[in-house]
Amino acid sequence: MMREAGHPGPITCTLETDHALTCGQLVVLRGRARTAATSLAYVEVSTDGGATWEEATITGDNEPHSWVEWEHPWTPTRAGGQIVLTRATGAGQRGDALTGAVAPEQHLLTIG
Repeated sequence: MMREAGHPGPITCTLETDHALTCGQLVVLRGRARTAATSLAYVEVSTDGGATWEEATITGDNEPHSWVEWEHPWTPTRAGGQIVLTRATGAGQRGDALTGAVAPEQHLLTIG
């Protein structure tokens, strides 16, 4: 992984699914994110291949070096496999030149 000067380290963002997802029914996506050296600035979720991003709600303590819990409400609009993208940005970090976020992580969900 290439780093810019002053970049505090990699960011990890997970998505946890422990229940069935049904088309047309609201579900709350939940996950955890962490940075190597800072607290999080925000976590974002995309359900349309990255065309748009919505900010998730950070629900846990947001301390440097710690896993931070987040959640985001979503209603799937079609059945079958769907890729949900997540990305997190650490406080004071610079990632993508346009968005400031790091590369997103992909999560394949099966919608019934």
